[in-house]
Amino acid sequence: MKEIKLNLIKVNKCLGINFYSGSIRLADLFESYKVPIYKAGTSDITAEDSGYQRIPKQKRVDDVKNRILTVVRDDEKVNTEPFVDNVNLNLRTPLAEKLINPLVKGSEDFGDVFVYNYNPNEVDRFFIVDGQTRIRGAQAAYRDSLENNNLELASWLGDTRLQFTLTFCDDIFKEAYVFYLINQYAKAIPPEGAIRLLHEGKEKGNVDFANEVTIGNKVDMVESMKVAQWLYDYSEVWSTNIADFNDSGSSKINIQALTRIIMPIHKIIKKIDGRESISPEDTTRTVVEAFWCGVKEAYPEMFSGDSKNNYNILKAASAEVMMMVLVEMYQLNQTRTFGVMTDKELFKKKIKALFDTVEERNLGDSAKVKGSSIFIIGKEGVIGKYGNASSKKQFVGKVRTIFLDQMYSSIS
Repeated sequence: MKEIKLNLIKVNKCLGINFYSGSIRLADLFESYKVPIYKAGTSDITAEDSGYQRIPKQKRVDDVKNRILTVVRDDEKVNTEPFVDNVNLNLRTPLAEKLINPLVKGSEDFGDVFVYNYNPNEVDRFFIVDGQTRIRGAQAAYRDSLENNNLELASWLGDTRLQFTLTFCDDIFKEAYVFYLINQYAKAIPPEGAIRLLHEGKEKGNVDFANEVTIGNKVDMVESMKVAQWLYDYSEVWSTNIADFNDSGSSKINIQALTRIIMPIHKIIKKIDGRESISPEDTTRTVVEAFWCGVKEAYPEMFSGDSKNNYNILKAASAEVMMMVLVEMYQLNQTRTFGVMTDKELFKKKIKALFDTVEERNLGDSAKVKGSSIFIIGKEGVIGKYGNASSKKQFVGKVRTIFLDQMYSSIS
């Protein structure tokens, strides 16, 4: 690839790194960029071929491509509206910044112009921190014009200028934090992507992400994400039943939804157990895993092979109801102890006795059902009645009353 001459204006210093602005031909960028895409199932954004961004939806890429090819101004050969804003690039070769020379000798302050000869054979590719959808859409338009042998259009596209912001930084977490700040305060990041970034940045001890977690009052969320990540990686029940960030087209529970329904029990555990001897995250994941292993052993038919497709126990709504039941059990165990909350055998016994007693008419109003039949999908089951927050609380209240009756009857 050829050397690219870039004129850069030194515009700002933020997070301890210099920011430059400039302009680049699309054709030059097409040959020398890379997007740090998060690889589903990878717990480390620094891993090879991983990153912190999602794959853009193909429709959004196609929309950009089609808009570029739909000319609306007489003075343009291609529609440049998608490039009204700059894209953000980073070179993870910080020493390259030393190769920047001021256009006017001695003028090296903010607002001054510098010349940089980017050599792709000596320096890593430009990482797209923000703007990958626009770049992918433009490249798709460029490819289409070449494939259709419209060389004139391809030339116009290739010569189209794109404004950019450029940094030189080899700290991937600082690069990711720039991405986070751009998107968090300008346009929405997918919730699971935002939580994952906060979680990983905090776990790696990155001060920017750690401060954001605290300032943004997201401590419980990020700690619960840590529990959800453990369940994704190691859980006997959940490890193959969670959709991670960038898992597309999955019918599994999303890791962000699982994080949300873990938060209530995690808050209770932090409030009751505090931070003595073991971290609250470890306590939460131990309790949650024991509970779900107990549920699985109490009603194995809901989790075994193809038969689990007949039950919705692992769907978000049902899982939330069960986690609400766990919250009630955990709190009741503080006032009248009935067992150790990390013992799956205890949960197996208690859940079996409890849900074999919880009896309701099914959605089809054709029979009374109990036990695992409550979680049968469709009219033969019951749990579909309880789709909103109010009805879930109503159902869990009934379960709590039955559990209390069982507690006191076992004592007497």
